Amino acid sequence: MDIKIATFEDIEFIKHCFYLGFKEKHFYNKNFTDKLEIIIKNNGLFGKIFIIKDNTNTKAGFAFCGKNKELKMYEINMIYILEKFRNKKLATNFIKYYEKLIPNNKIIVRCDINHSQQAIKIFKHLGYQELSKKEKTNQYEFMILEKSI
Repeated sequence: MDIKIATFEDIEFIKHCFYLGFKEKHFYNKNFTDKLEIIIKNNGLFGKIFIIKDNTNTKAGFAFCGKNKELKMYEINMIYILEKFRNKKLATNFIKYYEKLIPNNKIIVRCDINHSQQAIKIFKHLGYQELSKKEKTNQYEFMILEKSI
């Protein structure tokens, strides 16, 4: 597995992954794809986008993470692994990699309760604790998980 910071050359791949995740109801904010160039250009100011590759150096997915300024902690906003690369520990290994980048802090994740059960299972396996607080909108309900690093 290899992880790299996304570049402008990765935009179409990220859009492809995002739309698949949107279709699978993991992601909701379509505006994310409109902001890709700004996020990549500013590399960290609005978060970082990572490209996740498998052991053959093939792009397998992406992750979007950064500091949540409101909560004053880090957040894993999105992880998406293409279907043919799933169940190969790529998401798990990415999460472990990201945790090493931000020692002595907390990480929060929000997962759709109805459509992201696999992600919830992975985060809980890695020691993330479900908070009693949940976020609800008219259409969605999110479980919030947190881990102190």
